[in-house]
Amino acid sequence: MDPAHNPLCTPTAMAFSPDGQRLVVGTNCSPGSRAADDVCAISVIDVATGIETMKLAAGGSRIAAVAFSPDGTSLACGTAFGDVRVWRAANGDIQWEERAHQDSVSSLAYSPDGRLLASVGERYDDAYNDESTLKVWSASRGAVVWADDTLPDCVRAVAFSPDGHLLATPDLRSIRLMDAVTGCDRGRFRDAHQGGTFSLMFSPDSALLVSGGRDQTAALWDVAGRALVHRLSGHADTVHSVAFSPDGNQVASADRRAARTWDVQKGSPLLVLEGRQPSVDQVLYSPTKPLLATRTYLDSIQVCDAATGESPRMIWPPHASAAPAD
Repeated sequence: MDPAHNPLCTPTAMAFSPDGQRLVVGTNCSPGSRAADDVCAISVIDVATGIETMKLAAGGSRIAAVAFSPDGTSLACGTAFGDVRVWRAANGDIQWEERAHQDSVSSLAYSPDGRLLASVGERYDDAYNDESTLKVWSASRGAVVWADDTLPDCVRAVAFSPDGHLLATPDLRSIRLMDAVTGCDRGRFRDAHQGGTFSLMFSPDSALLVSGGRDQTAALWDVAGRALVHRLSGHADTVHSVAFSPDGNQVASADRRAARTWDVQKGSPLLVLEGRQPSVDQVLYSPTKPLLATRTYLDSIQVCDAATGESPRMIWPPHASAAPAD
């Protein structure tokens, strides 16, 4: 670990660059943090070396979501204060920033052509009931293209289909599909997860969707038929994160006890990554390399061989730190 790294800063979100060479990491630093510029930054990590190549200060709010644009030229983050910020990845200049939501941003997603950026965040009605809002932005200008304030409380996920046609969000016990450009309703996956859906992602060919929920399961859905394909059981806690492999043949799912991988066609388990990293909170496949990244709830990120789970390598805390960008 780089001795300059502040151990009071913990990773709260991560996303691979499209070429798989970089990992953007959002952080939260405790009030005891020793340096003001350490508070709530996003860091860009070289996956091969574990070296931090860029740090972008994001103010005094925890980073709740991060995303790379599909062409790798922009970085987006959402904060616990409801802000959305977009930077140029080459030099760290801010493209735009907006107070997007009344409370914490829970998820961000770029459309596959990079023209749109979706954010979901919490808001409160007149009776101070917790609800959520979806906003779809012009990714280049920061103008709202369309919005939906009819979402239920605590929506924690949003995803575009890779063909650009659909946008998916949780909706109570169902998963709602919308037209990505207009927001018009395009159907639902009903009875998705008892207690709510916490995570979702489309397959690379847009034919399937994987979801994870409070009922300690992941699920695979046929998008065209709006039907359940497989229910993936074996977790012992809420499934906070799901991901498809780049070839679409595997999915990964994570609760705070273990990460698991599954055969998509059979719906059968492949690997259980348990005990090496406690409190797994997020799992991601590299888009270009046979790597699986896991982020813990506490303080670390590691990558391992996606097929075997072997050769684990820690890349957070970073091996060397970058100076914060102005």
